[in-house]
Parts: sequence; structure tokens; C-alpha cells
Amino acid sequence: MPAGGEADELEAAQWDFVVALYAKPGVRDSCLALQNDGRVDIPVLLAALYATITQNTALDLQTIGEMDHLVEPLRKEYVLPLRAMRTELKAAISQFGGSQLKALREKILEAELLAEREQMVLLSRCLFQKTQNSEETTINDTLKLVCDFYFHKYSVEEEIRQKALACLAVFPDAISSMKRPPTYLSSPGSGQRSAR
Repeated sequence: MPAGGEADELEAAQWDFVVALYAKPGVRDSCLALQNDGRVDIPVLLAALYATITQNTALDLQTIGEMDHLVEPLRKEYVLPLRAMRTELKAAISQFGGSQLKALREKILEAELLAEREQMVLLSRCLFQKTQNSEETTINDTLKLVCDFYFHKYSVEEEIRQKALACLAVFPDAISSMKRPPTYLSSPGSGQRSAR
């Protein structure tokens, strides 16, 4: 587990990466399609991508399962109910209009994003403890691994899987166009990781 200041720095760097990536052309729509159609947990996907890029973390289906298990209570109790309310309000706004409903929907979106950010904090701490992979791990490998986990977990139909997998094409270019986030690597013999 990283020390206090180091943990905060890592979590802030991860969140900055997520916000910057989400703003890249096509990423938002791809994330929404993966989430809505493929039932992929986007914080898990983005945290796994960040770990791949910054730590070359050894990810496998067991690790993705641990990540999913870690954030499942937040997802079930807060993220999904808030998202459902926000979606229902969107329909109500289109039917009835009203600035108060729009303001309420924005507040619910803020709460949903805070809950997702808390998921990212938990995932950051979990992944910081994982060992680095001696083999090169690619962004595409990580994307497919996370999607495969959720496709299997929720028995996603093959046609939907293929549509969802097509959404992954936007990520490598979006990531390559970004400023590289800080790398967190173990110092030899120390068991600690430091930014470089």
C-alpha cells in the first residue's frame, strides 16, 4: 500500500488520466456503449488501462475478478441506482421539461461521478500492490481481458460482444495522443514504488 502522500498522488494522477482520456474523440461514446451494451464496468476498465500503461501490471482474469469484487458494493448500492435515476429523469425532462428537473439530473450526475471516482480510488490502491509483468502487456490485451470478464459474468450475447469489441478500437489512438502519465515502479529491493 502506498504511503499517504504517495497514495494521494497516484490517485490524482490516475483520475487526471481518466478525465483526459474520456475527453478524447470517440472515447465517451465507446465507454457508454461498452457500459450499456456489454455491461462492462468502466472504472475497472480505465483503472486496468492505467495500470497497464504506468506499471506494466500483470493482469489476468483473477485480477479483474478481484477488482470487480472490490467495487461491486459501490456499483450496486450507489452507481447503478444513481444512473437509473438520472436516466429516468432524462425521459421526464423530455416529456415535461423544467429547469428544476434538469438541475436535479445534473446533481445526480455529480453524485454518480463521485461514486465512480471512489471506485477508482479503491482500484488504484488494489492495483498498486500488484506485481509488474516481465512480459510486455499491451493496451489491446488489457481492453479485451476486461471485456471478456464482463461478457462472461453477464452472459452477453455474441452479437452484442462483437459490437462492444468494435468500440475498443478508439482507445489505443486516444491513449497514444495523450501526455504519458507518471510511471510507478518498484525500487530494486525496497518493495516500494515511486513516481518517475
